[in-house]
Amino acid sequence: MKKNYELVCILDPQLGEKQLEEEVTKYETFLTGKDAEMAHIDRWGMRKLAYSSVAMKRRQQGYYVLFQFTGEAGLLDALHRELKLDEGVLRYQIVAVKGAFLRVPQLPADVLLQAREDRPRGPRPGGPGGPGGPGGRFGSRDGHRGPEASAADEGGREDVAADEAAEESAASDAPTP
Repeated sequence: MKKNYELVCILDPQLGEKQLEEEVTKYETFLTGKDAEMAHIDRWGMRKLAYSSVAMKRRQQGYYVLFQFTGEAGLLDALHRELKLDEGVLRYQIVAVKGAFLRVPQLPADVLLQAREDRPRGPRPGGPGGPGGPGGRFGSRDGHRGPEASAADEGGREDVAADEAAEESAASDAPTP
């Protein structure tokens, strides 16, 4: 039974334009050679990577390509093997798609840049200084509730002790019937 799949590849940008295009056609012919039906190939182009690692050859950017295809589940093993051995592929992900493929229109670069600039700045919820982080009002896993909570707890204990002392002195000063 054939299923819909999406393959996203991050290719090494140091290959050059000609070799990047050869990589794209290589995987297109590989998939069609395995009886897969290509629905669409979307070249997202050069994008900044979220992180870098030794496995990604310390690259700061990558060339993204989306392949949408329909094929048998058996071709995925051969596709994984091919992608792992290819030095030009930094990362890849294959996802089974339920239903029809989605087509997302390309956003202009200035819209993407504006969206990043509109993000809120400051501490994140759950981060240091945020409501769930150390020093926040919810405390942390180690039981530390932050300086505000510690001062409130100590102050609360002092108030109870002062109230008890006031009650005892009032009781001793009161006339006995």
